[in-house]
Amino acid sequence: MTHTYHHTAPRQTATGCKKHANQRPAADSELAYHEPDFKTLAQATFEGIALTEQGIIIDCNEQLATMLGCKRGELIGRSALEFVAPESREFVRRAHRTMLEEPYEHIALRKDGMTFTVEVRGKFIKQDGRQLRVAAIRDISKRKSLEQDLENERNLLRTLIDNLPDLIYFKDAEGRYILNNRAHLRSMGVERQEEVLGRTTFDFHPHDLARQYHDDEQKLVATGIPLPGREELAFHRDKGEQRWHLTTKIPIKNSRGEVVGLAGISRDITEQKHLQEQRDENVRELQEALENVSTLSGLLPICAGCKKIRNDQGYWQQVEGYIMEHSSARFTHGLCPDCIQKMYSEFQKNA
Repeated sequence: MTHTYHHTAPRQTATGCKKHANQRPAADSELAYHEPDFKTLAQATFEGIALTEQGIIIDCNEQLATMLGCKRGELIGRSALEFVAPESREFVRRAHRTMLEEPYEHIALRKDGMTFTVEVRGKFIKQDGRQLRVAAIRDISKRKSLEQDLENERNLLRTLIDNLPDLIYFKDAEGRYILNNRAHLRSMGVERQEEVLGRTTFDFHPHDLARQYHDDEQKLVATGIPLPGREELAFHRDKGEQRWHLTTKIPIKNSRGEVVGLAGISRDITEQKHLQEQRDENVRELQEALENVSTLSGLLPICAGCKKIRNDQGYWQQVEGYIMEHSSARFTHGLCPDCIQKMYSEFQKNA
């Protein structure tokens, strides 16, 4: 049920509070409202202070009046909801109705119609059977603006890193993940950031690889020295295989220069490694071929009779065998016309 606030304007004194002829001294109760003490405390604080009864402002400090763009006298006797933006009024009514004493935020409304965010904390006190509410109001619009700026920057960062093919991640000083891009999450076999937060590399990699990563990172945290461009193996859970990474890790420092975490970026270079290995193998084979060609182009001891060649170990070897060992040439056998004439002359005569 929503409260409807009714208020009969009290007779005001110079202090702006209702005067009761038979009012007992407020000092009889620790929680009683005592006007001089209230004013002293209210004027000493940096926050806006309002004293309300059934939602009507019966006293306030100058800080609150300045915050709302009013003079103090303009606030006395008016409903507190007049200075709450329409979109927040139902929430504030509920806070009053439930006697909420925990801090809460709402949109406040200035005299000139401008709105801003405030943080409110209220407490209910009693005086001569009257239930009063003291509220401390703090303008947090600058803080909210900064929070929004930070949130925008975080969204920009998330958009950027999620659209990069490289694996990007951030860890705290203990090695726990605090932010991962989409590519890195996939490589660890998960889809959502929440599945990784607070966990470590030991949860996603074989122990020997995880130990290597952890030791390197703890050394980085201790020394503050980056680890640039290191080739290392990594296990991709989404593919079920090991891949080669080119990884750079850099320290993250706070305003005092202390290392509080690290950022890592890894590029999958598995295909490049395979291509490099293939190139190295091709170069090796070419070098061996050139060495063999060089050997064959030199002086070779060859028998004038049987035509065998003396090899490097001093043994006499058939020419074709020697050449096949020292080059990529291969032999197939046949007979030349002279040999046919010599070996099969009788068959030719009868033909």
